[in-house]
Amino acid sequence: MIWHKCNLIKLELPTRTVRLCDGGVIVWGADVFRGRDAVFGCVTGAEALTEGVGNEVPAFSLTFSPEASAAPSDLNKPEFQKSPFHWWVANWNAATCAVVGSPTLQFAGTLDQVELQFTNNSRELENGIVSVAERLFAARRGNGCSPTFHKSVWAGETGHDEATGLTFPDAWGVEAPPVAGSVYNGAGGMFGRGGFVGVER
Repeated sequence: MIWHKCNLIKLELPTRTVRLCDGGVIVWGADVFRGRDAVFGCVTGAEALTEGVGNEVPAFSLTFSPEASAAPSDLNKPEFQKSPFHWWVANWNAATCAVVGSPTLQFAGTLDQVELQFTNNSRELENGIVSVAERLFAARRGNGCSPTFHKSVWAGETGHDEATGLTFPDAWGVEAPPVAGSVYNGAGGMFGRGGFVGVER
């Protein structure tokens, strides 16, 4: 039996789930992946998948060519941010259009930024996608020093309200700038043009 390889992507938005493949129709369990979505159209390009170094996380940009009937409000909403995104490489049977075995997960991430671009008489929707590892950078370890956070754990306890005499500034929260003074009241290439291509590792 001859099996073929295909790429499957799944973007789970609050308004709809976008399932796309290289072309045609691919069936994986209860999910059906198509070459074109009724709203977001098809994949027309993407930047290469990059590895994260230091304080960066793996990320890439995916471009859709949305349908002409899709309104801008259908393509970009504030609540789309952090929507789950997955990309798999799968084997499929050409006779049944069904996935054979278990697809290999290549990337698990979330939608970060969406930008609708207009070029000549066409529209392109560029989607910035980051790895789920980005959540590791939101530890918020300093919140325990904040009176507001302290009271959320110990209601009515006011021991942090008059914290004075600190000898060095201690920023609370994520990337908060140091505060002057001594009193602190904290407040709280996967795809190529026209289709999918492989990624070298």
